[in-house]
Amino acid sequence: LARDVIASVEHRGARIVGTAMSIPGFVRAGTGEIMEAPNLGWRNVDALRLLRADSPLPDAMLRVGNDANFAAEAETWMRLQRCRSGGPRPSGTYIYLAGTVGFGAALVHDCRIYHGDNGWSMEIGHVCVQPDGPQCACGATGCLESYAGRFRMLEAAGLPEWASLSDIAVAAEAGDDRSLAAIKNAGGAIGVVLSSVVSLLDVPEVVLGGELGQLTEFLRPYVAAEIKRRVVSAAWQEIAVTTSLIDGFDPLSGAALSIVLGG
Repeated sequence: LARDVIASVEHRGARIVGTAMSIPGFVRAGTGEIMEAPNLGWRNVDALRLLRADSPLPDAMLRVGNDANFAAEAETWMRLQRCRSGGPRPSGTYIYLAGTVGFGAALVHDCRIYHGDNGWSMEIGHVCVQPDGPQCACGATGCLESYAGRFRMLEAAGLPEWASLSDIAVAAEAGDDRSLAAIKNAGGAIGVVLSSVVSLLDVPEVVLGGELGQLTEFLRPYVAAEIKRRVVSAAWQEIAVTTSLIDGFDPLSGAALSIVLGG
């Protein structure tokens, strides 16, 4: 795939400035090693070595990172650009939820991503909602992803795997009972997990991004209700639930920015 992309770009006379790989899984900080990507079936993959084999670029211009972290980088950059263009000053501290095939998150504090010591902080998709819940791709049971992941929501709504969350939104708009129930169950599970995260980290905003952002208006009441019910500080500090400013391809936008801004 890398060779094909490089050949295509060079054929058009464009200049390659870097290569970035966005991964829905655990990526070790500094090494680019993919420890595990459950939904891809990958484990202990040295992604940087593979990129070096197919890229003419120096190591400094190669990046491998978690998809939610990349998406949050794009979101933060967009917020700063709007502020510089005369818009209102945005919050620089928030939790970014990335809902695509899996379910990831990133913690942004003062416009900086917190990666943790090893690089896999905020793996919220594998936080437990109910210990005796359904089996997750990671091997555990009751993970948030098994309640609010894309495939689980589509199944609950009675839609095929190749459908998108926007199809659930369309069906919900039309009053489809199964889609509305799928949204309610997912929103409740997200709210339960977020309540613990917000209580621990004291963040003022939750951003729904990726495909999940297409359901913000439907999910917000259920997420907000759980946060209000479970977070003590919510009685005097409202937690905003908003939609990402990036309209599609959030992780890829962030991956590209990591090359442009970092190089």
